[in-house]
Amino acid sequence: MKKSIFVAATVAGVMAMTQLTSAYSGPGPSPGGGNGNEDSKISGNKSPKGIATKQGIISLAKVSRPATSAITSRIGDAADTCKQLATAYYVDCLGERLQALSEELSSNGDYGEAQKIIKNASKKLRSVASKNRDRSKPRVKVPTPKSYKAKTTKAINAVKPEAQKEVRAQAEAIIAETQTLLLRSAANSAQRKTHYEQIAAAVGSESKVLLRSL
Repeated sequence: MKKSIFVAATVAGVMAMTQLTSAYSGPGPSPGGGNGNEDSKISGNKSPKGIATKQGIISLAKVSRPATSAITSRIGDAADTCKQLATAYYVDCLGERLQALSEELSSNGDYGEAQKIIKNASKKLRSVASKNRDRSKPRVKVPTPKSYKAKTTKAINAVKPEAQKEVRAQAEAIIAETQTLLLRSAANSAQRKTHYEQIAAAVGSESKVLLRSL
């Protein structure tokens, strides 16, 4: 009888530990920048998307010069697009353009971490702009470069004049944090490090061009 109780308790303990491990072992990249089996299950075994360029679709499964160049070009285009607007719209426009870039990237593959970090930055920038919206000015849309699928941006908010200095400071902090996260996320991967450094540099330089105007 005692032996049966002991066996039952042992089985129950093993099952509990298995459930606990499953609950805390969420998706994450495997060594070398790829995704493990758990990540494949969660993503429905979907392959990483490709990013559209004038030369065609470039794979985002593995880091490469063409893919990284396409991403940094998108970031450069963001600054050019936002410059069509009055400076009051710059912070939300930057957030909207980073949001559009995150939607083009894939959440798995070698650029998966970059996608998550850029997406998070876009949410923060747009939230800051929304909380300080100038309701006396209209929400606007701006034409995007011809090579983009969407012909215009999403609606963009202006920031009220009295809040622009504080909003600029918050936006600069968000961009600095984004650069740091990009660099840290690839620090242990020799394969991804250089590419993430280029993306971080592009985010920083193009954002500064806009934010200095506020």
